Amino acid sequence: MSRNTENLTSVLMMLGLNRYEAKAYVTLLIRGVATASEISDLSGIPYTRVYDVLSNLESKGFVVSVPGRPMKFQALDPDIALKNLLEIHREKLMNELRTLEENVTKAMETLSRLKPGAREYESIMRLRGAVSIRNFIHQLIRKCSMRIAEVRPDNTPSVLTDDDLREAKRKGINVVKRVLKSVDASVNLLVVDHSIIIYERGESSSMSTYDTAIVINSKQISDLLYTLALC
Repeated sequence: MSRNTENLTSVLMMLGLNRYEAKAYVTLLIRGVATASEISDLSGIPYTRVYDVLSNLESKGFVVSVPGRPMKFQALDPDIALKNLLEIHREKLMNELRTLEENVTKAMETLSRLKPGAREYESIMRLRGAVSIRNFIHQLIRKCSMRIAEVRPDNTPSVLTDDDLREAKRKGINVVKRVLKSVDASVNLLVVDHSIIIYERGESSSMSTYDTAIVINSKQISDLLYTLALC
């Protein structure tokens, strides 16, 4: 098998075909029409496997069979075959998504029965990872009833998303934003009611440069920082 053929085989494998399926399809694209025996000889697929491979390719919409003695096989055009493959993957992903949504709904129903009533946060907490920090901020804002303020350097983006701002607006909560010019730092300060989130952005996913945040729950400190944000 030539280098170019190997490259085509590798591309098809990345799209979900196994090696034998990819080799058989590429062989048929080059040959046009061939018997199972010819495909086996040209591709190196064991003859005992070649009919199963061609059957799989038929079910995936890559080849069609040509009746006769012996039966022959012909490749469908790549633009048609790959669209068929895309539809297979789309249907699979949609089924997986539906199953995941059903499982999440069941888990939420079960876990909500375990959740205690009003819960106070610890005085000081540490969060690691952008997703954990994002989820915690979203939870705070969902429970927020008084105020939101953010102070950040002009070289870092806001930690508040459009959903956060819409939620605050829906509740009638004014969001104070203060951007510090010419400050070389990667730390955002966010006040949500009586909680203060000091959020330092990492530069990569390695543990030494991971996104981290310190959460301080204190009315006195949050009052002071909110007042400073208004200045």
